[in-house]
Amino acid sequence: MSFASLEADALALKESDTDGAESVAYRDARAMSERARRAIGRCKSTPDGDTYIAKVSVFRWGDAVVVGAPGELYSVFQTELRRRHPALTIVVVTLSNASAELAYILPCELCGSGVYQDDLMIARPGALERMIDAVSERLKAIV
Repeated sequence: MSFASLEADALALKESDTDGAESVAYRDARAMSERARRAIGRCKSTPDGDTYIAKVSVFRWGDAVVVGAPGELYSVFQTELRRRHPALTIVVVTLSNASAELAYILPCELCGSGVYQDDLMIARPGALERMIDAVSERLKAIV
């Protein structure tokens, strides 16, 4: 279904709403339309090809280590880093490095599960785990 047809469905539902309150069907149609609009925007800003190199920043800040990561990462990213490096104070900042187009980055077990975030994820399954491994190696190198 296209973005335009979702918008048309939403407007038709609103016009047929006689009691003046937004119907559940109208709100759902508007939500799906907004999801489609955002997906189009992500696709336009994502480079062509099979590989996307995501920039992750890791630096010391006093006694802490700051990790700037792309997209919206599931909390397993930071909990696993803290489990692997219990002596470090780790601060994780997501949606950094101008990388909002990555949207959500889920752990493998949630990929294909049908949760809302899975519908929006453009990274391949395993991307989060690879990112955890790469950042973990970087943390070992800077300590």
